[in-house]
Amino acid sequence: MEVFLDKRLLVALVGITIGGIGFGLLTPVTVILLEKSGASSFITGSSTTVGYLSVVMFSWFAGRLIDKHGVKKILIAGIIIWMLGSIGHIFWYNYPVLFTVRFITGIGGTFIFVGTEVIINSCSTHENRGRNIGLYAVLLSIGIAIGTLLIWTVSIGDWVPFIIGAGLMLAALIFEAIYLQDIESFIE
Repeated sequence: MEVFLDKRLLVALVGITIGGIGFGLLTPVTVILLEKSGASSFITGSSTTVGYLSVVMFSWFAGRLIDKHGVKKILIAGIIIWMLGSIGHIFWYNYPVLFTVRFITGIGGTFIFVGTEVIINSCSTHENRGRNIGLYAVLLSIGIAIGTLLIWTVSIGDWVPFIIGAGLMLAALIFEAIYLQDIESFIE
């Protein structure tokens, strides 16, 4: 299929799929653990909100960072931040740590979203932009669905889903680092 001939598009689609898995895994697992521990609905709802609040707050900033430092550096930074945030979720039972980690992880997610969207737009033409954005949305959704399917791993141990999430981000980091080598020359 011609859509996969562009390496940049493939890199962005892999990045957002892995990012989707992470988002589909972290939020539900954290909520489940908080509810199991008897945390108030205020704590549960606030911890979720704080992660998405950082996405809203840093979206504009991510674009400026990409303009200044390049999409590769910001996308890699986002993956690293998200990976470390996933590991930090192991301390979900310490609310100040959880709120801080959720906020920081949201920043990493923002960098992943904005970075992959910049790549999608840079390798799309007027004729295939809709199709490429559609693929992006479908693979993000599939990633989120896969992430929610991994929730059962909390039965093995509270920390297991977070290590799985970090491992997936490490795999994405390696993939993106290898295949993003010449991406800056294609971004206008």
